[in-house]
Amino acid sequence: LYIEDDIPNGLIFSQVLSPYFNVEVINSVSEAIVHIEKNAYPFVLLDINLGDEKINGLEILKLIRKNPIHAGSKLIAITSYSMPWDRENFLKQGFDDYYSKPVDFKVLISNLTKSIH
Repeated sequence: LYIEDDIPNGLIFSQVLSPYFNVEVINSVSEAIVHIEKNAYPFVLLDINLGDEKINGLEILKLIRKNPIHAGSKLIAITSYSMPWDRENFLKQGFDDYYSKPVDFKVLISNLTKSIH
């Protein structure tokens, strides 16, 4: 699952990752909340700035972590926040991994593939 408010970014991720994984892209916070309440995913890639004034990727992360169906899910921050301290900050917040945009898809695909084997 990739939660990303920017539709073109979601399409790019879907096109690049779909030869390797089943990819579902959600473009709105409300739709994301519905999906994460009902469905378990091995990976949740999550943009931080979701274009919503009330909820961002960190709040979605907390909702996912509270839901027991996601106990085995790997949660990955995909974000424009790219300062040296951002990686450490997002990992401390509860993400399992972090990638700043523009994402190196070869590295992402390699790391996701390693995680499932």
